[in-house]
Amino acid sequence: MTTNASPTTDDALPDGWRWALLGEVAKLARGVSYTKKDEVHDGGHKVLRANNIAKERAQLDLSEIKYVSASLWFSPDKKLLKDDIFICLASGSKDHIGKVALVADDTDCYFGAFMGAVRVDHRQIGSTYLFHQLQHSRFNQFLRSQISSTNINNLSAKVLYRFPIPLPPLSEQERIARVLDECLSSVARAKYAAEAQLAAAVALPAAYLRQALPAEGDDLPAGWRWARLGEVCEEDKTTIKPSDESCSSMPYLSLEHVESETGNIDLDNGSYDDREVLSNTFSFSSEHVLYGKLRPYLNKVALPDFSGRCTTEIIPLIPKDATRGYLARVLRRPESVQFAMRDKTGSRMPRTDMKAFMKLPVPLPSLDEQERIASELDARIAAAGALASKIRERLEAIDALPGAYLGKAFAGGI
Repeated sequence: MTTNASPTTDDALPDGWRWALLGEVAKLARGVSYTKKDEVHDGGHKVLRANNIAKERAQLDLSEIKYVSASLWFSPDKKLLKDDIFICLASGSKDHIGKVALVADDTDCYFGAFMGAVRVDHRQIGSTYLFHQLQHSRFNQFLRSQISSTNINNLSAKVLYRFPIPLPPLSEQERIARVLDECLSSVARAKYAAEAQLAAAVALPAAYLRQALPAEGDDLPAGWRWARLGEVCEEDKTTIKPSDESCSSMPYLSLEHVESETGNIDLDNGSYDDREVLSNTFSFSSEHVLYGKLRPYLNKVALPDFSGRCTTEIIPLIPKDATRGYLARVLRRPESVQFAMRDKTGSRMPRTDMKAFMKLPVPLPSLDEQERIASELDARIAAAGALASKIRERLEAIDALPGAYLGKAFAGGI
């Protein structure tokens, strides 16, 4: 495991540390090769692939395992062993190259040809210390600089062995690895808690809608009545052709511009096929409720405050005997989404059957009560959105912690 390359870095190291190339302190074992016809449904050799590296890049995920015929002979050194660093060497996506997982115990699993096992020389470096080095952003930057110009996303041993590592004495490596394990475990717990809080905050708007709007079969408050959607709104398919004089001056709205659940409109967000813009479109104004019929499970219902034209996958609705705000909230209910999916057309790209959808049961109070409910829902949903934004900011800060801890550790400051 020798190489003529030498580690280069501008970072000064603490006393007693030195720079080493990965190829000086570890070796790479590449995985087994087999063909599609060698795969079996169950039994035989267990073979791990890139999807067996957990997303958090910390451990193996053995929930899905590929089986290969036991009639093939695989070298024993192609099995994952305790302290191996399981690494992705080839992938259709550069983002997957270099993904690693530390193997906690010996396994009875082999690893595939696009994968590898980094095995350390324990006289020079600890496997946990090297594992954390390979989690450092410096390793990702190194990989990008090495494979960015190639068409094949393939990490060779020659490239991997050139990665420079700051190497303290073994006792210091063990201490750093132990501290990092504790720090990163705390980060993982904080992230898990924040993600649970975010999921709860994101679920609040749907809960508020369920609470404020009776579902079919519920008893209605005094003064309310049941109506069908077709009784409280009508489709307005006023068409604008590309040849119309007004076409080029009108803002164009695609489904990509409408945020799921909230209905927020951002004309600078998303992308769309230019052919959409050059096709027939529907006219809309601030009098309409815009309903996205393509993939209704995305729940895209918008209240525009401007006039424009939209893709024909968005249906402009004119309220009748209902306020815009109330109608939009009714359409965003989980029950309304489920109703739309019940009679959808198409499977890969489902669309709402608008004729069937117009039979949706709508709980209908007085107009004054509709305005009150919509206003109250706006306030509560806005508060839930603000809470979710704060939690997302907290998650961003938590996600930055591992890199900060790793950077500090390998500069001798932890």
